Amino acid sequence: MNWYEVANVHEIDSPALLIFPDRIQHNITTSVSATGGKPDRLMPHVKTHKMSEVVAMQIQSGIHRFKCATIAELEMCLQAGAQTVLIAYQLNPPKIDRFLKLAKKYPKATLASLVDNLNSAKMLAAAFEETGLTAKVYIDVNNGQNRTGIRIDSDVFGFYRDLIAMEHLELLGLHVYDGHIRGAALERRKQ
Repeated sequence: MNWYEVANVHEIDSPALLIFPDRIQHNITTSVSATGGKPDRLMPHVKTHKMSEVVAMQIQSGIHRFKCATIAELEMCLQAGAQTVLIAYQLNPPKIDRFLKLAKKYPKATLASLVDNLNSAKMLAAAFEETGLTAKVYIDVNNGQNRTGIRIDSDVFGFYRDLIAMEHLELLGLHVYDGHIRGAALERRKQ
């Protein structure tokens, strides 16, 4: 019998989500091994599984930073015990309000979002100023997929200077998604 075959298939109500915890743990362990045993290098995106149980397994394996796409995923990560969560999206109302509520509810967690334009950054900083909190952000850089982010050929450094001058906004770094760059050879991916 293969690992993915179900022994008691006639007892399972269909449709059903089947979870193989040993396979999940194997994948987590493999990911940590790929970093040279340094799980702090990882920031897995939870959109692939959307399950607090998997986040808890990752935390038990030393992974404490996560990325998500929605406010619901952000809340799920926090409920599972995540210490640092980046919502890989630019926040606009009403998401800013929901994000702020979670920041207040989980004050020990580091919550961050993306920005790629000055208007959105000002809106975020103003919302955080009203509460006396500081918004933590990454500059979202468009490196070729043309989905989101400030274009590399624009004034990224000028945008950086504008952001660091804003009160109630703390710049944590750059966010660059390179999902369109694939291939088994490391040198090829670097190119």
